[in-house]
Amino acid sequence: SEAQRLAISECEQEFWADVQPEFATIHELRSDLPVECVTLTIPGFSGGHWPMCAHLPNWQPDFLATMAERSLQRVIAAEAAESRDASALFELIAPDYQDARGNAAEEIRRHVRGYLVTHQSIHLLTRVDEIEILASDLARLRATVGMLGREAGAESSWDLAGDVYEFDVTLARERGEWLVTRAEWRRALAN
Repeated sequence: SEAQRLAISECEQEFWADVQPEFATIHELRSDLPVECVTLTIPGFSGGHWPMCAHLPNWQPDFLATMAERSLQRVIAAEAAESRDASALFELIAPDYQDARGNAAEEIRRHVRGYLVTHQSIHLLTRVDEIEILASDLARLRATVGMLGREAGAESSWDLAGDVYEFDVTLARERGEWLVTRAEWRRALAN
């Protein structure tokens, strides 16, 4: 339970306060508070946390890469699709979108619109397989997405449409926002 997790982790917070009491004067440590300086930087191996865990003499944190990864979370987040918010999804598509199938931005918008019309209930399970920051304004994302939808007119039916797809997505940062410039997708093969 949440209460058990907080009780267990509070012991660790108290331990670190005992080890370095001066730290508490500049940064409050409690189990119910986010530790943003560590939490935000751990996934990209870019924060100051790693040299505290291991001897890494030549390692330098890459804060810009970590912040770029974090800002990509808006694109990865499933809320816009699950809430069937077409305009929020359209905002993620770059005006110069082009893929190997010959789709441009408008064709992709039509595909999205069609999926939203035919699936009145959408649930996504997303696993990010890789995020690669190629430049400060260019990234590549690989993800596996389990998609479960209830087709229109089947509100009381147990008939569900389910698929698992692998996505390779190229993104460009334009005016501070990550936009999808290219996407390839295929049904995931069973292992």
